[in-house]
Amino acid sequence: MATLIFALAPSAAGTADRHHIRPLWVADAICETGHNPPNWRFHAGVYEGGIAFYWGTWQAWHQHVREAVRYRHAYQAPAWVQAQVAEYGLDHYGRWGCLFHAEVWSLR
Repeated sequence: MATLIFALAPSAAGTADRHHIRPLWVADAICETGHNPPNWRFHAGVYEGGIAFYWGTWQAWHQHVREAVRYRHAYQAPAWVQAQVAEYGLDHYGRWGCLFHAEVWSLR
């Protein structure tokens, strides 16, 4: 797997933490969708968003993340919101898909 270098500049004072996307989620998105840089608008049938959430997983998890409730589909949400929903899933349900690849998991 190629070395990833990724940084986000804050759009306004105080938003850097909220909009930060950990390298783990960038690497996962590249692995899940096969797009480098990640395609956060990815939509392939039942898989959506850069992290390629199964649509039913997005429906279940996004309701628990305040910033995500307005997005019916993962591909409609900005990357940082998708990352927050993924954090929720990791915290509550553990690893899935490309998170089992050592190269991706090592970025946590």
